[in-house]
Amino acid sequence: MRSALASELARSAQANTIITAVIVTIMVIRWRSRTPLVLMAIGASGSLLMTVVGKQLVGRARPPLEYAVPPYETSPSFPSGHTLNSTVIASLVAYLLLLHLTSLIARILSIVLAV
Repeated sequence: MRSALASELARSAQANTIITAVIVTIMVIRWRSRTPLVLMAIGASGSLLMTVVGKQLVGRARPPLEYAVPPYETSPSFPSGHTLNSTVIASLVAYLLLLHLTSLIARILSIVLAV
């Protein structure tokens, strides 16, 4: 059961990466601007840097291996890189949409979906 869960989580992470790449590509082509690409690259890099530095500063140990789900991680468990990366990407997509949307309902919907 644990390996099935790990496989599902891996597929989910890959799907999120693909969805983000598609959204950014559509924004770049439709708006004829590289701003979404540059902003997402800066945001993802900053998120990765904050995760690495945060893990080194906090250094919280992971649970014992008998409770872990493969593949086994060796880095500290906090802060969660997945959570930080998802938050940064969702926030940047919402921000970029807010710059281009004029309808109040569409703007509210983009904020609600990002949260």
